[in-house]
Amino acid sequence: MNAHLTPPGSLRSGYTLIETLVAGAVLFIAVSAASSLSLSLVTQEEISERAARACNYLDNAARLYQLGLAPTQIQGLLPPDPIVTGLTFQNRALTVTPQAVASLEGQTITVTYLSTNSTSAPATGALSWTGGPSGRTRSESVVAVRSPTAIPTGLPRYNFFKP
Repeated sequence: MNAHLTPPGSLRSGYTLIETLVAGAVLFIAVSAASSLSLSLVTQEEISERAARACNYLDNAARLYQLGLAPTQIQGLLPPDPIVTGLTFQNRALTVTPQAVASLEGQTITVTYLSTNSTSAPATGALSWTGGPSGRTRSESVVAVRSPTAIPTGLPRYNFFKP
């Protein structure tokens, strides 16, 4: 029997240092990918929530206009929203066809809002934004029509059914 050989019961099986490092690297890559995906999802959720708030603000302005309020009254009536940077009204007359029967009063209402913005913590003032450029704005528009209380002239009759 050779003296430099180890007895059969003393061999231990286990992981080598290289195998452990490779497994750790694979685990690190997986955790990094999961955290990056999580950050992207949080950022997209915040942008979507801001867009929904702005569209709700725009819808409220359009409904108030259809009820008969003036644009200045609407701007004074709607509560301030920190993401809304602007609410504008532009006159728009719509003609009812055929034969230009009536003209309806309308407004193109546009809301401008911050889709991404960094926020500061009240106590420290440190920025706590999840990612993306700060201060980027977007705009959404809708045409709101106010129906007249009465049509000024009588409606002509058309005979579309010919015998």
